[in-house]
Amino acid sequence: MIQIDKIKILKYLSIVAITFTGFIYVLAGIHAFNEILGGLVTFKDFMSIVAQVATAGTLIFVVYQYKATSLKNYDAQLVEEAKSVVIKMNKQIASLAVSEHANIENLLSFTSKMTNLAQDFDNYYSEINSGTFKKVLRIHWQDMYFNNFREKVRKVKIENILSNQNEIKSNFSGYDAYLLTEAYQESDQHSLTPDYDYCMRLLSNPRMSNELITTIGDLTQFINHYLDDSALNEYMQGLLSRIDGRVVFPMVMALHNKNN
Repeated sequence: MIQIDKIKILKYLSIVAITFTGFIYVLAGIHAFNEILGGLVTFKDFMSIVAQVATAGTLIFVVYQYKATSLKNYDAQLVEEAKSVVIKMNKQIASLAVSEHANIENLLSFTSKMTNLAQDFDNYYSEINSGTFKKVLRIHWQDMYFNNFREKVRKVKIENILSNQNEIKSNFSGYDAYLLTEAYQESDQHSLTPDYDYCMRLLSNPRMSNELITTIGDLTQFINHYLDDSALNEYMQGLLSRIDGRVVFPMVMALHNKNN
């Protein structure tokens, strides 16, 4: 079945209408000019002027179409590159170790690679001119974030990270079951951010926090790309839900806030 692009047809009809209207005005102008000069403008002169106007109009239209097509092709190429970045993001999310398998080394690799991918996506997205193409990319990003990223990272628990800490440093010995229990008991489980509050209480003890914070390093860029609601406002267009990093990834937010 042949599909008709109504937008393109309307655009071409508009161009034809504007060109025809312009021709009528030129014709009226020449007629008036000819009347003033008493018929000095011949039919040959008139047709020459018309031909020049038509040639100029055609040239302008061709240049316009060339630029519009080039811009569209450029945007389409950027969209494909950005979509490939989202695919890589999903692969990194799938590789994130959670629950009892969570460890610092894997978490460090995840935050680093996801930060680099987010920067690549931002670069492609910001270069795109078409609002429609940007909307398509936002849908892909939102699917990655809400259906994969958010569901996976909330399964990374600080107690599992601490219990598996020897995988990166043999002398990293801050794990203390008693402090874990104490921090949990002191946390308000009716809070809107119970896991975050629990992590903050736990990390308030230097025995549990100092080396962990030093090892994990600066998480600012990762948080800006995935956990900061204001920084992600552009990608959240069309959604009513907002992002609270303390709910999405409580452990990382707690580590970041303790380090700043």
